[in-house]
Amino acid sequence: MRIIIVGAGLGGLCAAFGFARKGHHVRVLEQRPDLSPAGGALNIRPGASKILHSWGLGPDLRRVSADTPANVFRNLATGEVATRAIATEISEYPDWGTSRSVLIEIFYQKAKDAGAVITFNAPVTNVEDDAHAAYVTLSSSSGERLEADLVLAADGIRSLIRDQILRETGQPIDPIITDVTLYGVSLTKEEMENHPGLAPLMDQSYLNIYMSDGGLVHVTSRYNTTSGSYAALFGVKGSTDQRGLWDEKGDIGYVREMFKGACPEIRTALDHAMQPSAAQGFSLIVEDIGVLEHLISQASDPSANVKTITSFWQDIRKARCPFLKWAQGTDAIAEAEKYLKGSRSRL
Repeated sequence: MRIIIVGAGLGGLCAAFGFARKGHHVRVLEQRPDLSPAGGALNIRPGASKILHSWGLGPDLRRVSADTPANVFRNLATGEVATRAIATEISEYPDWGTSRSVLIEIFYQKAKDAGAVITFNAPVTNVEDDAHAAYVTLSSSSGERLEADLVLAADGIRSLIRDQILRETGQPIDPIITDVTLYGVSLTKEEMENHPGLAPLMDQSYLNIYMSDGGLVHVTSRYNTTSGSYAALFGVKGSTDQRGLWDEKGDIGYVREMFKGACPEIRTALDHAMQPSAAQGFSLIVEDIGVLEHLISQASDPSANVKTITSFWQDIRKARCPFLKWAQGTDAIAEAEKYLKGSRSRL
């Protein structure tokens, strides 16, 4: 199939590799001049790590990820442990913690090696389709128009083409923004060693959650022993909007004020730069891509069955998101196979 992906972020590059490795003709269009990878920690849940293992990425990810054998809940004011939640053996595949920026670099290189064409400085102004194909128009002086069998929108929370794809559904299409803003901090091993006050954080290879009494603020943090780096997300509950979730620098003074009652090591971590972040569900994205690729692989002529494939895809995946089954290691591909067996329409 000819597949165009709009956006070279983590989701777009993951999709590019997932499809290119199966021999599809993949082109990624990114409006930025380069990757511009943002930092920030994220988890790869077992359901997603199973799919990534099947793509042959296990060794690459293990080099930059740390296992999550337990979650440790701490008192934000004192840093003392309140309780530990030991992970149960719900899956043979790992529950990993790693870095967004590192993953972007891995998927970028893997996608290129698999044959995907990634074009920067290529903003998309319009997408449309007819009975024969889908079309993408670039905002260059020539107004180049590209044709594909399938167009995937992976241009993020500020998507310019979401409305063009979903406008006929009659449903609200703006992202639903929570009342918690997350500010990310990333530190290298060397930076931490230069601040004695951060030493307690280097002993925290588990996922640590610091909770305040009133629930107004919290911190999720861990030290990645594999990569020798520390990452934390400082959550502040309060009104927010959709403007400024990704690129603007965080108001460090505001965050320090909100966490002035925190234990010393957490306050010391706030001596470093940060940026607002939205902790998107990367594991759900991997499952989405894995299921779509599986459905395409089951069709004898996928280019002629795009509407059926995407309809099945929506039926399978839309019901999954509200229940967050990904946290329990659900097998997304097995769910897709079960759906196909129970469907009257065959691909």
